[in-house]
Amino acid sequence: MRRTLSENPLTMASTGQTTLVTALFCTLVSGAPTGPVTMVQTQPRIRIVLVGDSTVTDRAGWGLGFKRFTGADVDCINMAAGGRSSRSYIDEGKWKDALALKGDYYLIQFGHNDEPGKGPERETDPKTTYREFMARYVDEARAIGAKPILVTSLTRRSFEGPSIRSSLVPYADAVKALAAEKHVPLIDLHALSIAQAEALGEDAWAAYSPRDVSGAIDRTHLNAKGSALVATPVVAELRRVVPELASHLRLTPISGAEAARRSANAVVAADGSGDHTTVQAAINAAPQNTSIDRPWIIYVKAGPYREVVYVQHEKRFVPLVGEDPARTTITYNLNANMTGADGKPLGTFRTPTVQIDADDFSAENITFENTAGPVGQALALRVDGDRVVFRNSRFLGWQDTILLNRGRHLISDSYIAGHVDFIFGGARAYFERPAIHVLGNGYITAASTPAEQRYGFVFVNGRITSAPGVKTYLGRPWRDYAQVTFLNTAMSDAVRAEGWHNWDKPEREKTTRYQESGSTGPGAAGPRVPWAKPISAADASAVSAFSVLRGTDGWDPDRVPSYESASRATAAPAVGAPPAPAVAPAPQQVIALWPEGVPSAKAVAGEERVVDGRVTNVQIPTVTFHPASRDLANGTAIIIAPGGGYERLAIEKEGSALTARWNALGIAAFVLKYRLSAFGHPAPLQDILRAVRIVRSRASEFGVRPDRIGVFGSSAGGHLAASAAVLFDGEEGRTGAALDTVSARPDFVGLLYPVITMDGPFVHAGSRRNLLGERPSPALVGRLSLETQVGSNVPPVFLVHTGEDASVAVENSLMFYAALRQAHVPVEMHVYEKGPHGFGTAAGLGPTSEWPTRFEEWLRSRGLLNRWIPDR
Repeated sequence: MRRTLSENPLTMASTGQTTLVTALFCTLVSGAPTGPVTMVQTQPRIRIVLVGDSTVTDRAGWGLGFKRFTGADVDCINMAAGGRSSRSYIDEGKWKDALALKGDYYLIQFGHNDEPGKGPERETDPKTTYREFMARYVDEARAIGAKPILVTSLTRRSFEGPSIRSSLVPYADAVKALAAEKHVPLIDLHALSIAQAEALGEDAWAAYSPRDVSGAIDRTHLNAKGSALVATPVVAELRRVVPELASHLRLTPISGAEAARRSANAVVAADGSGDHTTVQAAINAAPQNTSIDRPWIIYVKAGPYREVVYVQHEKRFVPLVGEDPARTTITYNLNANMTGADGKPLGTFRTPTVQIDADDFSAENITFENTAGPVGQALALRVDGDRVVFRNSRFLGWQDTILLNRGRHLISDSYIAGHVDFIFGGARAYFERPAIHVLGNGYITAASTPAEQRYGFVFVNGRITSAPGVKTYLGRPWRDYAQVTFLNTAMSDAVRAEGWHNWDKPEREKTTRYQESGSTGPGAAGPRVPWAKPISAADASAVSAFSVLRGTDGWDPDRVPSYESASRATAAPAVGAPPAPAVAPAPQQVIALWPEGVPSAKAVAGEERVVDGRVTNVQIPTVTFHPASRDLANGTAIIIAPGGGYERLAIEKEGSALTARWNALGIAAFVLKYRLSAFGHPAPLQDILRAVRIVRSRASEFGVRPDRIGVFGSSAGGHLAASAAVLFDGEEGRTGAALDTVSARPDFVGLLYPVITMDGPFVHAGSRRNLLGERPSPALVGRLSLETQVGSNVPPVFLVHTGEDASVAVENSLMFYAALRQAHVPVEMHVYEKGPHGFGTAAGLGPTSEWPTRFEEWLRSRGLLNRWIPDR
């Protein structure tokens, strides 16, 4: 029989490594010396097989998120299939195929398609046939020496008021009874997912759900974000019910790119360390029987790949996943003036470095490049397939960089460089948060949209930058009826005032459909040409990736699995083309919090001191305003409270170090210099609440929205930020000033390894002593133990901590998280394994160093990075 993990004597607690055993032995070879020899034993790998319906699959369920929590020594194979029940999965032979994999562990979940009304080939009775089939899974998994784990069905998110009413209860009850009877580990995902859904609330689930064919929110399935969200409690419960797996499951997920590498069907490596040395060879090796649930994943290691790549029509469902968007480059240099094998000029359409004819293709973390330079038409990419997705990629060229010839396409979080007509064609394409960089005088788009097609190219929440001195038009019509829309785009002064060009064909002005709304920056000033069509705010708000791309088949690109890397394409410098110029920082402004006089000011105060980026003896509290550039500003503000145990302020490492990154996202940053131990409580609380009131009362002056003002704190600064979140309306935060009438409630909160409690074994003694004194009253200790003060009016919270923190125990964050959950406050927490206290934005800590990206994703998911145009 196959051994389970706990029975295997070679298994080590550390994962993904080989076991080194040093032994003394005498060789039998005559004359050979005797001595110590290192013998290498390869640690056996663990195979986890997922079995179930569509709510377990990678494309629409929690399977993809689950894979991102598996250790390096785990092979996770997802055999779930959409539309299957406990009966049909067996009858169709899929269970036989899953058993043939000889897994060590099988996670088994059915129920959705077993319900009445699914047809005789699928439906089962929970008290009889369903139980019989589920028992068969258990028995047959055990028969091959594997350990089955039963999982109750993911709930449908059918709300009645704040609660969910589930039709799956009889099936969940049957699974729980079977697990108890047969002593099988159980993950009660049905109960866990109901609790999770109700805690988030109905409205919040739109961000985690795909759309159905009608355009309504799909309340059963999950998009990539939803997959990661639901997988989190699955993994936590699996660690509990199968303890021998705990050390082989991560506390935090790996990147999507790393998950793709582990589950790749083919690996491309220029140095020969993969299955293929060229991308084309991997494409050629992909089978032609792929499907939406059985994609063929190609992982491309970092490196230059100088080749022309063609993806033929039959190669559907082939995700091409790069290791890093700046270092994984497919490049060539064909241009239209070259002579082809037939002795004729190549012309525009035979020059692409990569051409995609396949439907349902996706690419992520890759640079597509044509290095011919400014010599005429030279394509980096041509797309003729349908339902094609590019994420976190770069497209580098000069003239005609991208031809989107036909079909529907999503291009998300990507960098596009060129100078003349460098985004052109007749396709329907939605560009989400693009970074468009103009290399020379010219035109960004040249659309040839068919007359009957409502949308052509739609650009949303992007930015346009340029090389120095460059001037560009937003587009010109390659054909009649060209359609291009720019929404909420930051435009540098490279964009000409008139905006659009008619290709010297005045008759095209009558049919061309150019629209723009919410543009900002010098390039938005206008006046635009009179034949550009206006778009109302209501129509603009209705534009989404789904509404643009859905078609008659209801395609939702949000259902396409995402494999993002830690590096962002829009931040990476371009290869072979000048990078976008850095935005010069806007001038800073130091603002006194108490111009009328600091409360409880000291008569003999001494001097404030700054040593090695740390401030002590603060007497005049201030905020330093770091505005985002006008081109990028989105109306969100964050007040930053550095840490230092209420004795000093790490004003650089945990203050100004964050401002440039957040300014680049369009966020206005305010670094708070607050009073410390010489004053004690409530002085720091008064300072942060006064900062919130100042920013809110002067929001129009600062260019921010009064309902998008957050606080962020690290260590003891985290305690102060959390205090603002839970005690914003307390009397101790008021001083009797007129400004007290302005709300001090933050709109969101970020906390980095925060101090939370002032009591019990997990207290940070120095912070308590400096804030509350040597012998604080029990009432004061309770008041400032913030885990006890959480109410339902606390704003959404983002938490980061590490298990290795030896200064402020991770239990501080865990207690606060539990209290927030209990009060139904939206909260997201990331607990990393590695990292000392005070790491700030330090690199080199593996996943821990990626916390700023996770925070940015959280901000984006809450709409806090959406462009906002103040009233003029």
